[in-house]
Amino acid sequence: MKFFFTFAYQMQAVILGFYVYQLTKSAFALGLIGLSEAIPSIGIALYGGYIADKSEKKKMLLLVFFGVLISSLVMFTVTLKSMEGIIHAGWIVPILYTMVFLMG
Repeated sequence: MKFFFTFAYQMQAVILGFYVYQLTKSAFALGLIGLSEAIPSIGIALYGGYIADKSEKKKMLLLVFFGVLISSLVMFTVTLKSMEGIIHAGWIVPILYTMVFLMG
């Protein structure tokens, strides 16, 4: 199961990078994807290790899977063609950055 989760997460990262580059035509925007993923990972690494040691592993794993699922569904919904009239085009990339930050 971990293999499929990691494989899907990596596919999503590649597609997200391609989509953001297609929208912005900016290499800087691609770098911001990496930054928005790295900041929470680095920022809570020590505290996350403490929480991982003190909490129940199965419950925490399900919580992580659920969080990634919700973030992925938000990114999917925002990028749908039918959402073009509902969500302003200038808000799509910041929403994607926010979801990547939350998954980080």
